[in-house]
Amino acid sequence: MSSKYMLEQLHRHTANGYQVTVAESLRNDTIRLTYQARPGGTIVGWYVEGPGMSFPLKFKTEHEAREYIRRRWNINPHVKQYGEP
Repeated sequence: MSSKYMLEQLHRHTANGYQVTVAESLRNDTIRLTYQARPGGTIVGWYVEGPGMSFPLKFKTEHEAREYIRRRWNINPHVKQYGEP
């Protein structure tokens, strides 16, 4: 996944007032769990970005996104030793 693509996506998602936030970074920031929220704070989607992915995958719930991370990379996103110190 290229940095240029990520910047374009971030601009597209925030241009309409939506906010994109990183909920958790795993494996030295190579895997990211992010969410997109409306201006009022309502979360409208969860995204997973990681190595080998050409674009972020969107999920309806946080649980679905975390389950995908667990299955694909065999890590538990709730365990902080895999994320930031």
